Amino acid sequence: MFSLPNSDAVSETYDGVPLVRMPDVAEDLEKLLEALYCSPSLTLVPFSPHNPTIARPVLALSTKYEIAHLRTLIVDRLEADWPLTLDQWDELQYTISIWRKYHIGPGRIPSPFIDDFFPEPASAICLARDFNIPKILPVAFYHLLRVPITNDWDPLHEESPRGEIDSAPLCGARTAKLGLLRAEELLIMLRGRHEFLVVFGEAVDAISVNAEHPDPDRCSIEDSYKGIGDLKEDCETALQSHENSDDIFTLLLPESWAKEKAKWNMCSECKSKIVNEVEGVRRALWDLLPQIFGLAEEMEPDM
Repeated sequence: MFSLPNSDAVSETYDGVPLVRMPDVAEDLEKLLEALYCSPSLTLVPFSPHNPTIARPVLALSTKYEIAHLRTLIVDRLEADWPLTLDQWDELQYTISIWRKYHIGPGRIPSPFIDDFFPEPASAICLARDFNIPKILPVAFYHLLRVPITNDWDPLHEESPRGEIDSAPLCGARTAKLGLLRAEELLIMLRGRHEFLVVFGEAVDAISVNAEHPDPDRCSIEDSYKGIGDLKEDCETALQSHENSDDIFTLLLPESWAKEKAKWNMCSECKSKIVNEVEGVRRALWDLLPQIFGLAEEMEPDM
């Protein structure tokens, strides 16, 4: 990084030491040197929405000067902030639901914005696309798709005092730094919303609701058709809405539609069959996120 060219013309010194002039921003170089030589090397808090902003200058220079171990440290932290499997996503959503349970509403424990504790998608997307961190893109774009267009991070965090109950962050809603997004990222999100609806609709329509046995008095196929239809409608409404941040993968969990399922005039075997079919749709949708957002090529490993 700091090697000198072999040339007699290089004669500039400072206090008798060869001087190397670098074109980088001084503040960014300072952060890079702190990350290399100070302890702790880099303060990135797990799941913090500020990690992309903190990491950007150091990641930029560690990439530029090929400081592989430092780049790997940052990339590993950023990838750990975003669920890369459906089970990890479910776990994160459960954690968020517990946070809301104890901190949102009258008589609850006062707490800062929910967004202070969980990853923010727009800054993560921009960083990932600028510095080739493709693994987090599908889930980050999916999360961005769920954020209502009115829930812009900057005005809500600047204008809403933490004691103001009506502010979106304090009501448990998620926000995003929408002003960071470039035209290409906005197009990816909008096209992804359309493609998600298409893929989801086809997957749900392919669910087999036929009874496992021929006894028409034992199970009502009409009930199963209606139940699947209602579930599909709820998910499509969430996907199409610009004001609804419901998670499709949570809506498809059996416990999310257990009350409706209990009303079906069906035996336990047939109910279990449909539950398994819906779980198959859930996992297939997750695996298809790279294709849904047109990111499959970016996800391919470098040759």
